[in-house]
Amino acid sequence: MNQNLQPLRHEDFDLFFQIMEQSFPNVEVRPRLSEHALLQEDAFTVWARYSASKHAIDGFIAEWSFNDFLFIEHFAVAPSLRGNGIGGQMLKDYLRRTNKPVLLEVEEPETELAERRIHSTGATDLDLADLVMYNRICAVPAIASCFG
Repeated sequence: MNQNLQPLRHEDFDLFFQIMEQSFPNVEVRPRLSEHALLQEDAFTVWARYSASKHAIDGFIAEWSFNDFLFIEHFAVAPSLRGNGIGGQMLKDYLRRTNKPVLLEVEEPETELAERRIHSTGATDLDLADLVMYNRICAVPAIASCFG
């Protein structure tokens, strides 16, 4: 069954945050209350792929929407489901529904594991920028000015 991405239901925040904590280093994860507060921001959306039962989340894409482009800040699949093509399906679904350019943040391909993770997202089919600088302290990435 192919589940489509849907906006995260507020009552499912804990399911989303659990995958976030399992998928990213602590330095890349906001405190729970700060992340939860972002759900109130108009420019921020968490797109969830719900399981067939709708009681679990298979994965998510956390997006910032700017006037001229979209920025994927976090993209993850539940650890137990990785390696089954779900991430690639999610990204294709996401890209199909937008007409704006998409900037997907990925880690540096410095290790074999990093290269596998980048490849598993389907990001290898996208154009790769050498460097984009933004401020991790701010809630909103400061990259909009790069694309003015």
